[in-house]
Amino acid sequence: MSDFAEEVDSAIVKAQSKKSHQLFNRTPQHASLLVAGLLRSAKNSLYILTGCLDPKIFDSAEVLSALETIGTKTELQISVIVDGRDFNTGTTAPPNLSDSLFAKRLLNLLPNAAFYKMPASMLVAYKCHFIVGDETSFRFERDWTATEAEADFYSPEFALRLSSFFEKLVQVAEKI
Repeated sequence: MSDFAEEVDSAIVKAQSKKSHQLFNRTPQHASLLVAGLLRSAKNSLYILTGCLDPKIFDSAEVLSALETIGTKTELQISVIVDGRDFNTGTTAPPNLSDSLFAKRLLNLLPNAAFYKMPASMLVAYKCHFIVGDETSFRFERDWTATEAEADFYSPEFALRLSSFFEKLVQVAEKI
């Protein structure tokens, strides 16, 4: 197990005692470990605002393995907004969920998972991407063009702000 994987696991344990532990990721590998940790730790809700469900992150072994654990979480609600921004190419394209192992497996495990696309006119309204779990944990990219992000498995104030923002975006997004 990598040092960063151990740090993610430690942050999850600390969060159970309502202790914050901020993490910073700079690589797709770190991002996939954080996404996997958020999937494993979420009990009620998981909101994902992403560009293209980047396969280096969402189709990684760590994330797909964590995704298998949600089959027992029948109360878990997962909503995903895909805005079509691809940080690898710097372009924007319509989301194509059929190319994503993550999307296919998620819909198999939780048929009530919701996927949305963001209208192009809204892309100027925000520059971030994020994942927020149970309104207490998050991974937040300030700039969608970079892999760098901060994360914390117990930061209810910031996570709640992200959840509220996500819910506003869903109101203008189109279900796919």
